Amino acid sequence: MALTAPPQTGNRVSTPEDISDALDEDIAKVRAEIDSLTRRQKLLTSSLISSTVIQEHLSANGTVSPAVEFATQQYSLNIHRLGIGVISFPFDDPSPEIQSRNPLLGIQIDICDRTGRLDSPYYLFCIRAGGGEGPVISQELRIHRHTIPAFVPLQEYEKRYLPPADEGYGSEDSVLSSGGASPKQDLHGLINKIRHDLVAWRSRQDAIGSIREQLAMPTKKAPENSNEQRPEEGSGHHGGSVPDVETPVGKFGVREFEATGVDARQVRILWSDDRLGRIKISDQGGIDKAAVFGSQGRIRNMERILTQGDATVFNLLDRLQEIDHSTRVNPSNGRTRGSRSRA
Repeated sequence: MALTAPPQTGNRVSTPEDISDALDEDIAKVRAEIDSLTRRQKLLTSSLISSTVIQEHLSANGTVSPAVEFATQQYSLNIHRLGIGVISFPFDDPSPEIQSRNPLLGIQIDICDRTGRLDSPYYLFCIRAGGGEGPVISQELRIHRHTIPAFVPLQEYEKRYLPPADEGYGSEDSVLSSGGASPKQDLHGLINKIRHDLVAWRSRQDAIGSIREQLAMPTKKAPENSNEQRPEEGSGHHGGSVPDVETPVGKFGVREFEATGVDARQVRILWSDDRLGRIKISDQGGIDKAAVFGSQGRIRNMERILTQGDATVFNLLDRLQEIDHSTRVNPSNGRTRGSRSRA
């Protein structure tokens, strides 16, 4: 009698849903790899074509392919974007009501991060307030459209640098202060102010990102349940019904270090012992104010370390290290002023 092996019942049969999920995952990996290779190809092509040897060879031959010509133009444009940062160009708005005022004045503002990579350009389109012939810049301008972030007070800057000639300047004080003449529009001043705000914002973001890397802070993940509520600041416990989740701690006992608000003017610091700090950053990167709270109130000595001297966000890591060393050597330095007086 022949022996036959019993059927294997331990193998799990794949369902159509499992197969679909696996295929979606494979497709996502392939697309990510294609994007990575495409970016690398563009980088290598640009680097190769812009090299001195290749440029001399192309000049000697006298024939340039469209791909080489495009790469050369792109290379020159990138140099201009890095060196100048502002580009102006004419722009025709296709809207029917704007046809009589074309061309508009388009302005492109470029900002690069600490790695030298350019952000997506910011655009500002100015329209002539009245008709007439002549260059666009010689006409009275007002802002038509833009892609400037909301934290830049663009309306306030427009009133200051592009004032209309026939509104709000008929008072005695305004006439005397302007010498009897209508105030002139200052487009260059407007662009300089906008770019200053954008560069300061990028510098704050880069400094905060650099400190996060040096503190070895973990990358935050979005909660799976969108209805999950985050515990309020200053509360060291989540509550009875929600289990405590241990958060990885970075260097110097810092558990959280992040910017609050889109303008990155304030930074929130949470230590492993639930001390909570807030600092306010100026446009120049200086630390204007600092507040640190413990379980019993404000901790003045830590606030003094964060703000004394030439305190800036660029040397904030040294201040955090000093606070950590001071707390380890003398644990009372981490207490509040009131608790220390009672000890």
